[in-house]
Amino acid sequence: MAKEYYLVGAARTPFGKFNGSLKDVSAVDLAVIASKAALDRARVPVEEVDNVVFGNVHQSSDKEGILMARHVGLKTGTRIECPALTVNRVCGSGMQAVVSAALSIAYGESEVALVGGAENMSQVPFAIRGARTGLGLGQGKLEDMLWEALMDSFCGYTMAGTAENVGRKYGLRREEVDEFAALSHTRALHAIEAGYFDEEIVPVEVQAPKQSFVVKTDEIPRPTTLETLAKLPPRFIENGLVTAGNASALSDGAAAGVLVSGDYAERHNLNPIGRLVSWAVVGVEPSLMGLGPVAAIRAAFERAGMTLGQMDLIEINEAFAAQFLGCQRELGFDISIANVNGGPLP
Repeated sequence: MAKEYYLVGAARTPFGKFNGSLKDVSAVDLAVIASKAALDRARVPVEEVDNVVFGNVHQSSDKEGILMARHVGLKTGTRIECPALTVNRVCGSGMQAVVSAALSIAYGESEVALVGGAENMSQVPFAIRGARTGLGLGQGKLEDMLWEALMDSFCGYTMAGTAENVGRKYGLRREEVDEFAALSHTRALHAIEAGYFDEEIVPVEVQAPKQSFVVKTDEIPRPTTLETLAKLPPRFIENGLVTAGNASALSDGAAAGVLVSGDYAERHNLNPIGRLVSWAVVGVEPSLMGLGPVAAIRAAFERAGMTLGQMDLIEINEAFAAQFLGCQRELGFDISIANVNGGPLP
């Protein structure tokens, strides 16, 4: 089995706000834009890609969604014989795409994988269940498939509800939750102004009826203060922690990378931008789903024979500020080295 996996190129689109500039660009088309740029930066011919794996949660958002990875590969220019796989591990779908591709490389099935994740949440439809078999007069309830995806029917909590549970578990105060949200926004805005994202973003040209335009900057980060956030009401429970200001936003965008075996990178004299050392996927109590990174991180370090203390930088998903802080309480890392350029909150 192959023991080394290298990321040799990567690119992402800007992330558009919900019903914003990218609302009419499908998840597949966003993924193709990112994929072409990633391959170009990797200096890997598209004909050499022998596997395509993409993460996508809302497959109903796109008429191509059920065949997302396959269509991304074909539209990017991969050979007809190149297989493709679409994976769904909810918020971790893009990362699962990388893991699935690495496993394929490990077993000698692949050497060059195009990987990534894409969503257009603005295009997620409403649905009427039972319409196919016929509904009586006055029957038929319109359901928001986006809301359905944010609700865990097993534990009975929305994703925001699980963040409230994490907040209670660690005794988090509204002020400290808002404080971290403001910090995340500030970091993201600084990164944009300093041009830190310029080398990873590929602009998206949007075809509009009257005049086309180009989107080249993330749309969600905005100037935010602790005072502004404090005025926002809790969205889900009375006197709760989660507000529109300290929860991650609905958005549209895509990211792609080129993952290759160590042998391929050496043969072609490629300059890796990263090496995949280890990974782990661990289940947690559904009502505390936001603590999933804690168990997974601990398992990944154990497999790698490393410790969190060896890290200079840390990235953890910011689904909610309360959820992020819960992970920080458990793992004990210094916030100054975590998500230094902001995260999903802005």
